[in-house]
Amino acid sequence: WAEVLSKFFGRQYAAIIGRVREGAGIETVWIDGERWDRELAADVLRLNTATALVWARYVAEQLNAELDEDRMAEYLTVNAERTASGINRTTMEQVTAALMAEVPKDAVKNLFEIAKTSRAQEIAVSKVTSMSNFGSREGAKQGGMRTKTWQANSGNPRDEHAAMAGETVG
Repeated sequence: WAEVLSKFFGRQYAAIIGRVREGAGIETVWIDGERWDRELAADVLRLNTATALVWARYVAEQLNAELDEDRMAEYLTVNAERTASGINRTTMEQVTAALMAEVPKDAVKNLFEIAKTSRAQEIAVSKVTSMSNFGSREGAKQGGMRTKTWQANSGNPRDEHAAMAGETVG
């Protein structure tokens, strides 16, 4: 995940940096938004699917159930589109702010260096967590499970997580 996102941010930087000039507005710098949404959504869909399927298959196998992978496709697709749009919207806002800096090119370069490293990693951790949770839940649903009992496995859980420990929900 982090590698794919980092490469995407690298391609985006390469497309943008040549347009960054003193006094440039976002409308002259950010002209490929729809393309970036499509490209990133395709990348995220592949990653969503791979991550969710590993967990869905694992849980279904534990329950001796057949997994209908097609039942997951719509959610994974919509999630990928929303994720891509959100990531690109945030990047566009950051570029807009960087264009106001004293040295816009340096500010844009800096924000993409952060995007390629820590931001890509943060997004990756979040998405792996959410897609593994989705896949596990889908495998359990298709395996016939109808409830889940919350467990607080951490030695130092958040108060709201500790309060839910032992609670059974649909």
